[in-house]
Amino acid sequence: MALQCIKKYLNIDTYYKTNKATKAKIFYDKVSSGQSGYSKTVTLPKGTIVASDLGKNSKFYFYENRLNYGLVNKYAKKGYVVGAHSYGVSVSPSSFKKISTPSYLPTWSYGNLYLGGASAAKKFYEYPCESEC
Repeated sequence: MALQCIKKYLNIDTYYKTNKATKAKIFYDKVSSGQSGYSKTVTLPKGTIVASDLGKNSKFYFYENRLNYGLVNKYAKKGYVVGAHSYGVSVSPSSFKKISTPSYLPTWSYGNLYLGGASAAKKFYEYPCESEC
């Protein structure tokens, strides 16, 4: 039986690059509980690459948990981490230019690396049965 790939496991995000320094709101959660904690307005430097699947509207939403660790951790209070399931928000959509997927990301990948290669990665995922495909 051939292994079928399900779209939700693939990285099909669109990438954008800031064309100038841009203010954005980042959300932080408590480490131990995952509860929302606080938000902080930060400046994304010119050239920052962000991933988004929400496009550009009056506000621009992007995956904040994929930003540079040093950038988001700089503003984290003790006991808080950048939100795992929330979006960063910028009120300046014109500051983002659509780009192709960065070359440092393998095709369809989020950039996760596993010691032991592809066979090791398979141990971490349960593949749904064909009835869910």
